[in-house]
Amino acid sequence: MGSLAASINALLVMGRKLTADGMSREQRDLAIERVLRAEWPKGREWHYLCDACEDTGLRMLDCAGLGCGLAHGRQHAPHRFGVPCHCEKRSRFLGHHPRAPAGDFTQATKGRTKPPTVFR
Repeated sequence: MGSLAASINALLVMGRKLTADGMSREQRDLAIERVLRAEWPKGREWHYLCDACEDTGLRMLDCAGLGCGLAHGRQHAPHRFGVPCHCEKRSRFLGHHPRAPAGDFTQATKGRTKPPTVFR
């Protein structure tokens, strides 16, 4: 077990002991937070390359219930939905797959080879 995992385990034990000693939940949480912040490894501050999608490739939008295009103009419940972003990470949401070269017919049989019949 790494030092961070050992520290978290020790914090859990300490939290149970503080609760058993009668400390309020708020005081216990503050004590655990102070210890955890002291032990947590410090790294560089993270900066997104694309602020629109936060480097996921999918921009999340809010719909108030009309006008998102998903319900074809009908009134519906508010929801969140995603659209592919303009950045380079968007490719995994577009569904474009590289095509096989013109002479390569091995990819042609990946799907159904004959149409389904009614009688089986």
